[in-house]
Amino acid sequence: MKVIHLNYRSIIKNGILIVRSHFQKSLHYKINTLTSIQKKATLHHSLNLIDLFDEFITQSIRGKRTLINGNKIRGSSCKNYFSTRKLLKEFFISHPRYTHLIEIQGSGLNKFRYAANHWKRFYKVLTNFMSNNKLYHDNYIGFHIKNIKTFLSWLEQAKGFRLTGVLKCLFVNREEIPIITLTMSRLQQLFNSKKLPAGLNQKQLIVKDIFAFGCICGLRFSDLIMLTKANLITRESDVYLETTSSKTQSKSRLKLPLEGIQIINRYHNKGKRLFPYISNAWFNICLKQIGELAGWTEPLPKFRSHKGKLVAVKRINGLDYRFCDHITSHTMRRTAITLLLMLGVPELVVKQISGHSPGSVSFYRYVNLAQSYMNSEVDKAFDKIFEHVESKA
Repeated sequence: MKVIHLNYRSIIKNGILIVRSHFQKSLHYKINTLTSIQKKATLHHSLNLIDLFDEFITQSIRGKRTLINGNKIRGSSCKNYFSTRKLLKEFFISHPRYTHLIEIQGSGLNKFRYAANHWKRFYKVLTNFMSNNKLYHDNYIGFHIKNIKTFLSWLEQAKGFRLTGVLKCLFVNREEIPIITLTMSRLQQLFNSKKLPAGLNQKQLIVKDIFAFGCICGLRFSDLIMLTKANLITRESDVYLETTSSKTQSKSRLKLPLEGIQIINRYHNKGKRLFPYISNAWFNICLKQIGELAGWTEPLPKFRSHKGKLVAVKRINGLDYRFCDHITSHTMRRTAITLLLMLGVPELVVKQISGHSPGSVSFYRYVNLAQSYMNSEVDKAFDKIFEHVESKA
């Protein structure tokens, strides 16, 4: 038998060479495999996401992209898309590697993982950019992520891009914003001119009337400001308000009380619309001014979630929020729904008046609020009853 003598160094040296050779082959194989996956996963690498987003907005505006039920996309939704587009354009300037579309091409677990990891990184970097650079709260971050998911879903359905599983990589943060409503006494104050301050100017008086009418009918501001005389139906001595919700397309008919008819009659001969037109921004500014003049200035701090933690939000002047600072155009709708439920109007009737869709989740937030209010009032009543019994005993 022939024996080959190798010294210790040659064995180690040869061993290192063998390991190094094996490592180089393995690394070369992995690089080639990854490059192949990247080529197949980036079929539309030349397509810019901003250009695709522009096409998405254009088709939404022109009516080529519609809702599931075939209805046209609302103008307010298109404005939201423009806001997200502006954010993405700013984000891509500092993070150009995410500018292009990554699509899954062919089949295979590695290809899917590569695309999924890309979108996971995109989500993480984008949310960090919104949290750290833009100082957005979690609810507003979720707003933009929701728009991006809608855009990616359109790419998959309308343009034929393969993004299966990508949408699951993008999480929408949801935060329950407290419902701010007027109490019964404050609503009565709006209808009683003697209880209102004399310092209201003409625009504030118009906003006060529109807001008070909205607290009766529970319409969204976009529907309320577009009401015309054609929405009024007279049956004998009763006047009804017939509307169709621009958001849910649900129809409703509400018998107007005398106070609501009186408000309409003040502007009856001033155009086709029931009320003078005013933008939502000016409407909200005037509402806060009216609330301050009416004395609704008790402290009501504002909290929002930022990176999963509640933080206090201050006004521009650095002071805490007051009740009047929380009043917006949506407050009138919330007030109408909540007060009707508190007064015992059945949920089905209130839902028909407000125009909520049958499976609306947001509607039951009002139900829970009204129920908690009724529970507290019942507890107060029972406390008085049993306190009276104990005093006699």
